[in-house]
Amino acid sequence: MDSESGDLLVEAIAVNAQEKVLTFPEGRSLGVLYDIDESGASSLIGEAQGTVRIGAGRQIELKLNTGSSGDLTPLAAVDPDALHVISL
Repeated sequence: MDSESGDLLVEAIAVNAQEKVLTFPEGRSLGVLYDIDESGASSLIGEAQGTVRIGAGRQIELKLNTGSSGDLTPLAAVDPDALHVISL
């Protein structure tokens, strides 16, 4: 895999029962991550860039940047259970 492809790699892995690690491209943000609580309210987690640690079992929304929505390739490697909502 060349470095450009590696920069676009996005993966989510379970670290343990209390934590999940989301890994997004280092060089650019794909968007903004939010935690959605039981009532449906959301709170900002931060940029979808680099390594982001979140609590296991949390419902996470990714609001894609305008430029990111044209190329969803980086999301191909994301664990299907890592993101609850993806907003374009």
